[in-house]
Amino acid sequence: MNTQYDRAGWHEPAAGLRTIAGAMVAQIVAVVFTFLVLLYIVNAKSVDGIQGMAMIIAVGMYAAQIAMVVGIFKFGRQPSPGPGAGAAQVAGVLGIIGLIIASYALFIMVKLMGIGPDSDYEEIRSVMDSAQSLPKIEVAAAVLGFIAMMSMLSGISSTARFLGREDLAGKATNAMVLVVIGAVIWSVIKLGAEPRTISSALMFALMVMTLQIAILIQVQRSANGVADALMSGPTAPLPTARQL
Repeated sequence: MNTQYDRAGWHEPAAGLRTIAGAMVAQIVAVVFTFLVLLYIVNAKSVDGIQGMAMIIAVGMYAAQIAMVVGIFKFGRQPSPGPGAGAAQVAGVLGIIGLIIASYALFIMVKLMGIGPDSDYEEIRSVMDSAQSLPKIEVAAAVLGFIAMMSMLSGISSTARFLGREDLAGKATNAMVLVVIGAVIWSVIKLGAEPRTISSALMFALMVMTLQIAILIQVQRSANGVADALMSGPTAPLPTARQL
């Protein structure tokens, strides 16, 4: 058994986990704000300001995604034997690809918002042609996001087990289960099982929002819990790299 624990070497991974936890809180705020905007749209007599609200949500989610990727890479800089380093690095790379996709989608959104009465036909056609790719971009981003989240949670779970904290590993596993459930629901929506009335759409949106918040809270708790455990140290003798 390796009884040496390099607490100083785990400072950066712990800080990365706290950054991830902060990104989860930001996404919770964005999800709630999105639902409130949806309620506003349903009850509003005018659509004035809707585009601005949509841009605020998009930029907020983009910023949270950047913070999450930064946190993942910091978490991946683990001292030997690095129980969660590999999974974190995979999640980080996928996160960068996701950021590139999100940047393109944000660019298209800005171009769409820039269309006005004075826009010429060629400009409008160019923007609309680009907008037609958004559904495919959404699918690609969702798939990458799913794999990245599962990989990140796997790394968090492995690190918790390395510390002898099966309770924290269980929280990460529970989060993975919720992510899978969320992916199934999203797939059902994409296959055409969409609500047909406003009331059913609101109920459906509320259900999806509740699940999203449950996932984000579980991830946030897992990340913060393992970050605290890294600073406290292991509860049992550490396994060697060969035993991991």
